[in-house]
Amino acid sequence: MNAELSIDPGTGAICIGDAVRFTASQDKSSVLALASQWVGGSRDLQNGYEWLQLHGLSFGQQPADIALCFHDGRLMSAHWGVSLPGATLEEGWPTQQAINQEIKFVRKVLVAMFQTELTDGGLVFPWGTVWSRFDLKGFSASHGVRYHEAIALPE
Repeated sequence: MNAELSIDPGTGAICIGDAVRFTASQDKSSVLALASQWVGGSRDLQNGYEWLQLHGLSFGQQPADIALCFHDGRLMSAHWGVSLPGATLEEGWPTQQAINQEIKFVRKVLVAMFQTELTDGGLVFPWGTVWSRFDLKGFSASHGVRYHEAIALPE
């Protein structure tokens, strides 16, 4: 069984199981140390932004991967995807029906996690935003968390 991914409603911390927590503005080196067993790759865009991909997780007890976004070495957002059993693909890409099912599933998990409805596909908190909606430009499901800059830790 893969380690379960969740988000702490009070702080926005990204949790893997009960032991690993990533918080807003956490430095990349400490995230790497905590997440080493799930790291599947990284990409430095050479403009202050870096992405770290974590694999082998679950969300709502379904297989999931997450990409953590760092700016100037600090965690600022994360985006994840869920692989639902039986999702229909066309030429390797999910169909609109599969995308809609994934969004519905992720919203259901988020509603249970946050104990509130996602009326427009997103929720705003003092620490940041959580969303699950259709990305028309990318023609894909989009789920994520973004932290407000105001909570960044001092250098």
